[in-house]
Amino acid sequence: MRIGILAKLSGTTVPMIRSYESAGLLDCGRLKAGFREFSEEALEQTRLILACRSLRWSFPEIKVLMDGLRSIESLRGLPQLHDLGEQLRRLDRLQKKLAQGTLKVLEPEDDHKLLKIGQLAEQTGLSHSAIDSMVNNGLLPCVRRRSGYRDFFPSAAEHIDLVLALRGLDYTIAQTKKIMARMLTIEEVAKLLGLIEQRRKALLALKEILYKSGSSDGL
Repeated sequence: MRIGILAKLSGTTVPMIRSYESAGLLDCGRLKAGFREFSEEALEQTRLILACRSLRWSFPEIKVLMDGLRSIESLRGLPQLHDLGEQLRRLDRLQKKLAQGTLKVLEPEDDHKLLKIGQLAEQTGLSHSAIDSMVNNGLLPCVRRRSGYRDFFPSAAEHIDLVLALRGLDYTIAQTKKIMARMLTIEEVAKLLGLIEQRRKALLALKEILYKSGSSDGL
């Protein structure tokens, strides 16, 4: 198919298709008149590229993915493909809480059955240093003991889950703190919900393409 048709069917522009070709992400043939000719497979490839770009993947990262579709072992090293399902579930949980207005701030009155950092690490799968970093950046409240140890509220794992979802949407530490403190305007909540939906669609598109290619096993 010609480049204009490919751009129209995939929902992008001719200059973007050219940039993908120049980056080695798309292959094309040349007609005698010099026009580009793309295969039918290029449409799915372009949709995959667009999904990855909406997730802020770089061209080199996408190139590894495109090459990896022909070699499953090449895909296993891509951190962006780890736990696609969990990324989607995390976004769903954040979206639901925002829509229902149930985003919860950890309060001092939750001070019962406190968790040790090891227990919280086991619940979340995070390292002690990652949890400490959240505390030090003001993203995770805790109870500081005279001994210097930190204890955490029972719902800290849920709190961390929401923080990770927001950070995954490229929100800064300051922006994440503002959201977790429920200091958003209606317009800001609407914008965040729109961003979550956009990211969900991109992840779903990527997951579907990988599933169709047979390269999603074990990712």
